Amino acid sequence: MRLLTISILILFSVVSCSLPTTKGLLEETLQQKTHIENPYFSLSKDYVYKTKIKAFGNKFGGFLVFKKIKGLNYRIVFTSSFGNKIFDFEKEKDKIITRFILEEINKKAVIKLLKNDFLTLLKNKIEILQTYKSKEDLVYKTKFNKKYNYYFIDNTTKKLKKIVTTSRYQEKTLFTFKKEDKEIQIQHKKYPIEISLKLLDF
Repeated sequence: MRLLTISILILFSVVSCSLPTTKGLLEETLQQKTHIENPYFSLSKDYVYKTKIKAFGNKFGGFLVFKKIKGLNYRIVFTSSFGNKIFDFEKEKDKIITRFILEEINKKAVIKLLKNDFLTLLKNKIEILQTYKSKEDLVYKTKFNKKYNYYFIDNTTKKLKKIVTTSRYQEKTLFTFKKEDKEIQIQHKKYPIEISLKLLDF
């Protein structure tokens, strides 16, 4: 009886910890190692977004600029509508250096989450670990910075719909791409941080 109880508890633990991201998806056999190309920020130009950030009760609005410096290196600067700098990061390969950040959001948790968000957005070529599919999407599982990223590609338009960042058993961050790739919504599951980006065309 005791052994049966332990077995049931173990089974319940495994089921309850299953990842919701892949629930209902059909797992496909990966024939060979391949990569997914992230179409965002692929051009050699500056990307300017009208931006709203909510973080731990603080709200900021302004303009977020992704400026390609050289190769895969970027300068990431967020300013208010009046031109006051809120933060200034520099991406070098797979790490981001803080040049400046406003005191109100100068918290380790906020900085870490922002850096992880930008690294995920700017990551261009990623090795696929597993492939899934549904009626609507083709889904690629990748791994980056000790986290798993799931790229959802629309079967009809062939465009990136969303990226879900997870641990082994929990969803951490949701990136949603809308309106012909011109809007990006970033929502964190554990922390009260939301980012809204609208691309400005010049």
